[in-house]
Amino acid sequence: MQASPSLALDGKIYSPQVVKGEAEIEYAGTRTFDSKKAKNDLQENQFSVGYGFTDYWKAELYFATFQRGPGQPQDFTANEFENVFQFWPIGKYWLDAGLLASYHFAAKKDAADSVELKLLLQKDVGRFTALINLGGEREVGSNSTPDNDFSSAINVRYRWLPYLEPGIELQSDYGTWGDHHSFNAQEHYAGPILYGRLIPGLKYELGYFAGISRTAASSAMRAKLEYEMYF
Repeated sequence: MQASPSLALDGKIYSPQVVKGEAEIEYAGTRTFDSKKAKNDLQENQFSVGYGFTDYWKAELYFATFQRGPGQPQDFTANEFENVFQFWPIGKYWLDAGLLASYHFAAKKDAADSVELKLLLQKDVGRFTALINLGGEREVGSNSTPDNDFSSAINVRYRWLPYLEPGIELQSDYGTWGDHHSFNAQEHYAGPILYGRLIPGLKYELGYFAGISRTAASSAMRAKLEYEMYF
């Protein structure tokens, strides 16, 4: 079976904030739309559980990641162990910061594992929250290639109502480090996104993105549901 391609559009954007004792069950998914078959209907669906073990460390296990290429069925591709480390108490300094560190376990013997690191930044001003994720991913193991993939995401939202927080997001995949691709040879997406709380404990995200470079798909969608509990 042909391997499903990876989506450049991330299924989520991360805050550096960790809440001790918070457990979560989460679904996150993305899908592309394009008139060209090679870029249309690329999908990724992830299911995970997470827990804040301390005031500064949260761990999350993605127990199932499914990807789908054009005209292909859903394909189980990986498990993932993810960690978010909060550097200092939220609000102590002008800027809040943390680190995402994750390891992807490939499901297929001929595929490579990978390691991902991202710097997580957050700034709150009044009812506005701005997030920046900046980092990259590198394959490891016997089937790996010696390249580092570099990406960024910028998100600004307005905390209007508990059930409706509108925002805008820009995601960019610059390709492998050192290739120095032009803007149109990279993948860039931008668009509106909504956040909110449907019922106590149940949060949602829904975003629609336009591809703003030639390599990107014409458009894409992202959806996330997260249920939170406290222990």
